[in-house]
Amino acid sequence: MAKKLKIEPRVGVKYQSEKYGCYDSMMNPYPTWKIPEEFFVQYYAKTFKVAGQSGNWKLDPPIYYVGTALKQVQFTAVYHPYPNFKIPANRDLFSESKKTAANKRPTLVLYLSPVKRNSFKINTCPAASMGCELACLDFSGMKTPQQAQRAAIARTDYFLAHTTEFFDRLYKEIISVHRKYVKTGEYPEVAIRFNGTSDLPIFDKFMTYAQGVGLKLPPPSELVFYDYTKEKKKATTTRESEITKYGYRHKVSFSLSEDRRKNLNSLQTAGDILIAGGNVAAVFLVPKGQKLPQVFSFTRDGKKYSFPIIDADAPTPDDIMLDRPNVVLGLRAKKRAEQDTTGFAIPLNALNFNPESKDGREYIADLDMNMKDLEIACGVSNTPIEKFKCRKEKSKNIIEIP
Repeated sequence: MAKKLKIEPRVGVKYQSEKYGCYDSMMNPYPTWKIPEEFFVQYYAKTFKVAGQSGNWKLDPPIYYVGTALKQVQFTAVYHPYPNFKIPANRDLFSESKKTAANKRPTLVLYLSPVKRNSFKINTCPAASMGCELACLDFSGMKTPQQAQRAAIARTDYFLAHTTEFFDRLYKEIISVHRKYVKTGEYPEVAIRFNGTSDLPIFDKFMTYAQGVGLKLPPPSELVFYDYTKEKKKATTTRESEITKYGYRHKVSFSLSEDRRKNLNSLQTAGDILIAGGNVAAVFLVPKGQKLPQVFSFTRDGKKYSFPIIDADAPTPDDIMLDRPNVVLGLRAKKRAEQDTTGFAIPLNALNFNPESKDGREYIADLDMNMKDLEIACGVSNTPIEKFKCRKEKSKNIIEIP
């Protein structure tokens, strides 16, 4: 009998199997079971032939990194591969959720798996920051259940391996919903969001394919598209910029992150887009039920700009961006995102960015806060670590991202 090869999983790692699904140490519920050692051996030993590619392609396990509450980086999950996986014909690719149920329009959302959480190691969120990955809806929203995550991985593998077939099915679902709601006169238009938890140019790819093979879509007056993005070039500003070369409206709001790298400054980009007339989404460390800040302010070239923050959390309709231009779409940090220490989630009562901050990692907090309230905003009263550094200056309270 051959001796079993023992492969020790790293600290904080839980592997996926076809039977048990995907877990890691920060997901809920935390599993108590262990995957048999034979699974590890079989996984690492196999090679897979990928559709559309010649020869055998060794599928190294895709690894997903996140920052933890202790500023560490750890492995979170390795996924069972689906290089030739196809979703059954009786399953929809688009989803409807509690969030979109409140929309003014019937809305279909495509939830793919974020970053490299797919069998092909293709990054579906190429501009994602560390804080964005940690706070992703995959771990912090209604996609937290394991079944929803496995379905998103399957959709992503299907999309990457069989794009043409995937688009054909999306088209049929769009036509079906349009016939159900618009043709009957119940609603004037249908909304489509291709990037529920991804940031890919799916709209352009889909429209190019549809026109290339002659798929007849509903007219632009009855079909509208919207998305969020981390990439400046994708974000729209004016109503004119939302009208694409295909004739359809595609509104894309910029999503603020903690990224302050040179030539890729998220705060700088957010300011540019707001000044130009577009929308920006921002996550705040504000508990459920508590009001968000009312104004988003920053200084540019000595001039102060202020834009209204609207509460974009449920029960606010997900498609509100289509009807509210030039605002900040405020969202509360949820679940994993509540432990964010990167600065992706803006600290409680941090109303304005400090114009004197050299790297853009300081906020000016509410001037009426006393030191105790300021420390609560920095997390020293309710967490084992200090999330942010607080200090009082003569004319302002400062919250600094470490």
